[in-house]
Amino acid sequence: MIKLLQIVFLVLCPVLLLRAQFEINGSLDLEVSKGGKDSRFVTNEIASDFKNSHLAISQFNLFVFSQINESFTFNGRIQFDNWGTGKMSYPRITLAMLTWEPEGSAIAITLGRYISPFGLYPRRILAADNLFAQAPLAYGYFLNMSDLRGYWPKAGDTGVYGSDDVGLTTVYFGGYNTGGLVSWIIVPDKINIDIAVANAAVASQAPHTNLANVGGIARLGIQPVIFWQQGLSFSYGTFMQKEGINSLYDGLEEFRQMAAGTDLVLAYSHFELSGEFIYSM
Repeated sequence: MIKLLQIVFLVLCPVLLLRAQFEINGSLDLEVSKGGKDSRFVTNEIASDFKNSHLAISQFNLFVFSQINESFTFNGRIQFDNWGTGKMSYPRITLAMLTWEPEGSAIAITLGRYISPFGLYPRRILAADNLFAQAPLAYGYFLNMSDLRGYWPKAGDTGVYGSDDVGLTTVYFGGYNTGGLVSWIIVPDKINIDIAVANAAVASQAPHTNLANVGGIARLGIQPVIFWQQGLSFSYGTFMQKEGINSLYDGLEEFRQMAAGTDLVLAYSHFELSGEFIYSM
């Protein structure tokens, strides 16, 4: 199903975009940091080669928006960052989503690479919106679970993220999923729900093109009063990858992740108290 959604997106999106006008803008984030002798990415997000005090570009983004017609919009993000290694990465497309939302409709349907509906943090992944100095613990702390080996005690103890197996976080730090998403405003400004079918469980950050991985994600958002927002999230899916190291094992799809969480925002005037609790197994 995910394969079919990706094919439909890749065929339909360029045809629609040829008739559209684009709005392009960007952001540049700078960071001053200093680490200690035990600093490394998987413990305090300071790569071992950059422990001394230094000023660096932590993220550079180009954003693309297009109102294709009255019902279709396109959003994209081209991202450069120093995640994992401390060095600027090659540009990559982290967001590319086509959304159908007829005027006056309470339902929107999205295909492509979209912002994950799970939890609070994915909607605050830009430095300008994020209340944390770095990713929250549930999104930045690596567990001893490998998408190549399953449970592996050494995962996270060695290696550089992006080139070695360092385990998985509870929820993917990038805040994106690939697949299809349905958003429904049940009661305006009061109750909404997002339901998604993704290409893997929410812990996964890999493309997963060589296994039948799939994940389901849902988030119910409630705003009882103007200063209180509450979210309830749930996800269940597979995440393992097929590689030479596990080629003798045929039951990789049996490794599954279940994640549940609740997030809270209390806001008044210029003050905000927010938090998130996530349980994963």
